[in-house]
Amino acid sequence: MAGKRIEILRDAFPSARRVGLLSEAASREQTEAALPVARQLGFEPRLLEVVGEPPDYAAALTLMADSPGEPITIPASPVFLRDRATIVRLLMEHRTPSICAFRELMEAGVLMSYRVNLVDVFRDVAGVVDQVAKGAKAGEIPMRELSHFHTAVNLKTAKTLGLDISPMLVARADEVIE
Repeated sequence: MAGKRIEILRDAFPSARRVGLLSEAASREQTEAALPVARQLGFEPRLLEVVGEPPDYAAALTLMADSPGEPITIPASPVFLRDRATIVRLLMEHRTPSICAFRELMEAGVLMSYRVNLVDVFRDVAGVVDQVAKGAKAGEIPMRELSHFHTAVNLKTAKTLGLDISPMLVARADEVIE
């Protein structure tokens, strides 16, 4: 999913040269998955490592100071979810477009989100539980790859940042905040 977020950023920002990859200890694996995709799609990836407690987001974002308007990706992390108001405030101050893994960050002001649709995942899990309740052995039930994803675009944020989001990207979104 980290790679797919990079693909969406490439679609949204075809002339962008750099992409910031926000990262902290719990999300390092996602950042590592995004790196080769970013390079393959012609981005110069910048690792924006967040350290300290409380996390120093301002210091991490300074690594993109020479790239105004270039996008960043925010992976799934409980720390980023917790600190979403601080992250969004700094992104707005720097006029930085972004994509995230949690809808809550997008609702708080991140430009886009791409994530697993948990409602559909829970339905799938319920189906497995039902099979086990009817006597199936859990180890014999085939595992399926996730196929339920949700894309959202925050047009209020786009307007605040002075961005024109492609109508094709908006049309592909499952949800649009206006």
